[in-house]
Amino acid sequence: MHPGPSESSATMTRTPVPQVNMSQVNTSQANTSPEQRPLIDDRSRRGAVARVALLAMMLCALLAPVTGAAHASTSAPGDFIREAFGGAVPRPQAVLLTDALRARVERVLGHRTTLLRVRYWRQGERTVWVLDEIGKEQPITTGVQVDGRAITRLQVLQYRESRGGEVQRASFTSQFLSARLVAGDDLDRRIDGITGATMSVRALTRQARMALILHEVVANGRVVADGRAVADGRAIADGRSAAAARAVATDQVAGRPSTGAVRASR
Repeated sequence: MHPGPSESSATMTRTPVPQVNMSQVNTSQANTSPEQRPLIDDRSRRGAVARVALLAMMLCALLAPVTGAAHASTSAPGDFIREAFGGAVPRPQAVLLTDALRARVERVLGHRTTLLRVRYWRQGERTVWVLDEIGKEQPITTGVQVDGRAITRLQVLQYRESRGGEVQRASFTSQFLSARLVAGDDLDRRIDGITGATMSVRALTRQARMALILHEVVANGRVVADGRAVADGRAIADGRSAAAARAVATDQVAGRPSTGAVRASR
């Protein structure tokens, strides 16, 4: 006798369902012996350390152009001066900024200056100047060497800005070599800029022009220094000659023909 539908259904529902033994589930911990587990943990830690180190290296590479370049230059002004004169440093002198010379310098700088005089070192036709000029926010100290009215060396001695340190590189400063003044106290060449260092480039260009102006005044021997008139490198005690020297100095620093001596002596 064949079982009826109800019996068949009952039979099917009574078919045993396979049971899963959770203890047999494959897991890393279940299949790993106690001796192997420390090795796996050590590999994980080493992998995490390597990832952190790689991230730190990438971060340093990104920040290096910004922070690393700022204080790369540590040359002392004294070293620059000694090198310019082969170790035998001459006695420092000073150029007094007369009203005419001050006006000329301020036109180049593009701002007022509180300087009363500017120190320099001279030997023969060579003069050396150590000048400070604001870049964007901080002063830039630059050494300028002039021979025969042309720049023969320019070096950033102290750079304090947080950006734009590329101006310290020789590939940039070499642009100033052999530079001279032309009409309007401009340089005889165009100085290529650097992206992100525009203000610093302009500051160094102003320093180069200022050094050439001051060298011109010194080279012409028409300087008023230490409260005494100096003409052709000699201090003049005679009142009339001193007046003539002052008049010549006024003409010279203003960029006019030196006719002051004639006027003063009359």
